[in-house]
Order: sequence, then C-alpha cells, then structure tokens
Amino acid sequence: MTSRSPRRPSKGNRPPHHPGDDEPVAGAIEPVRADETHDGPEGSGTARVEVCNPEFDVVLLSAEEARAKVSELCAILVDCVNGGASVNFMLPFGEDEARAFWDRVIEDVARGNRMLIVAREDGVAVGTVQLVVGMPPNQMHRAEVSKLLVRSDARGHGVGEALMRRCDIEAALHGRTLLTLDTAVGSPADRLYRRLGWQEVGTIPGYALFPEGEPCDTVFFWKRMDIAHDEDGPQR
Repeated sequence: MTSRSPRRPSKGNRPPHHPGDDEPVAGAIEPVRADETHDGPEGSGTARVEVCNPEFDVVLLSAEEARAKVSELCAILVDCVNGGASVNFMLPFGEDEARAFWDRVIEDVARGNRMLIVAREDGVAVGTVQLVVGMPPNQMHRAEVSKLLVRSDARGHGVGEALMRRCDIEAALHGRTLLTLDTAVGSPADRLYRRLGWQEVGTIPGYALFPEGEPCDTVFFWKRMDIAHDEDGPQR
C-alpha cells in the first residue's frame, strides 16, 4: 500500500452508491436534538448524551442549528481543503463554494437523510463529521461516515476521535449495524480509523485527486457495530 504524506488532513469522500439527494429515501430519520432521550436499537431507553471533553464538546445539530453555525462550518471546510484534504474539492476553493456545499448538507439534515455532528470549543465549531442514514430499502441496516473535518489549529487534542465515537453512538441508537467510509491512504484519518477498530476492504489507486491535482489513493473501511474489536481483530 502506498502511503501519502502525513501532512494530508483527513478525507471523507462518500463511498459509492450514495442515494439521490433530491428527496427523502428509505431509512431516513427524524432530526433529534442531542439532549433528548431516544430508545436504542433494542428499545432500552438509552439516553442521548453529549460527548464531552474538558477542551471541547461534541453535539448533534438540527438543520436550524446548523444554519446558525454555517459560517463556522465554512471556515472548517475552507481550512481543510486549502490544507490539502481530498474531500471532493479542488483549488482554488473559498467560502462561496463551501457555503453551497453546507447548504446542501443542511437540506439533507432537514429531510432526515443525514446527521451532522460538530465538535465545539468555547461554543465555536472546530470539527465536524456526517453520518449518512438515508439508505435504499435493502440497506437500512447501515450508514456511511462522511467528511471527518477538523480545523488545523484544533488538531492533536482528540477532536477527530471524539467525533468518530459520537458516530458510533448515533449509529447504534438508530439500529445501524454496519458502517462504511473511505479516506486517503496514509492520512492521519487512515491511522485513526485503524486504531478505532475499522477493517480495511482495500485500496483503489488514484480513486480521487488532492486539491492540487495530484492522484489520491483511497482506502475503504467497514465496521460492524455488533462486533467487539480487540488487538487481535474482530470478535463476536
């Protein structure tokens, strides 16, 4: 496997076969506030709680809350793309392109097809990840993790790991037993996912491009939510 430079920030390209964005699809959910109580997949009455850290907190945003944070979300995306993250965009990239992207994401959140998770430091968004839950009827057991982004000046404090752990919580609460994602080979996100128990499917050389136009080898991962992982691999 060819490794890329460690300077590359995390990549969250959508895995293939993403459903259309123009309407709600099977498996969509109703937006739920982060502080509400929601029954888990077994009806256990699991309480929905914020993932907290002394330096930041991780919350699930409604569409309305995301609109109020759109400038901060744009700043995160612009920072990551200009820093070299392969997340579907090419240079030059600025706030107008970022806002158009987030407007589409927020519309998807409002329809219940996507969940937007944000890490905040002193109330300001410094990182984000999305959980795509709007799936075709024969794939309602799974979700896709997309666009793990952490502002460059907030890295090295566990923000990315906290965002991914919140994805696990939300997936479990909504009965999703299989998660998938992809990232740039050798990126910090690549190493993070392996450490968190994600299993590699394989690598596609030159699957995408870095913002400067260089080919980006992409590795695909999966994770079963009903399997515990240890150092020797997945165990039931």
